[in-house]
Amino acid sequence: MQNVNTQNVEMQNVNTQMDGYMLMQQVRALSPAQGGQVKAIALTAYAGDINYQQAMAAGFQLHLSKPVKPEKLLQAIARLFHTSSAAASSIMPQ
Repeated sequence: MQNVNTQNVEMQNVNTQMDGYMLMQQVRALSPAQGGQVKAIALTAYAGDINYQQAMAAGFQLHLSKPVKPEKLLQAIARLFHTSSAAASSIMPQ
């Protein structure tokens, strides 16, 4: 099994009523050393263009709607790590 490096995101006083978009905005406000540039995919039940735009505005690089096939999720993860952030954010889910 291949080793995977993970980056810790240090969060203090996380509100349990926070949704993923609000959490990502707080993560993006962190310094790079604290995890503010961690790569992230929004995985939601909503597939509309407005939902995609909301995810991008919050700081996610990609947006996928559920249910998602494992192969598609793996492709999205690979794409996220093999493209620049600008290129990744322009990819619309199918």
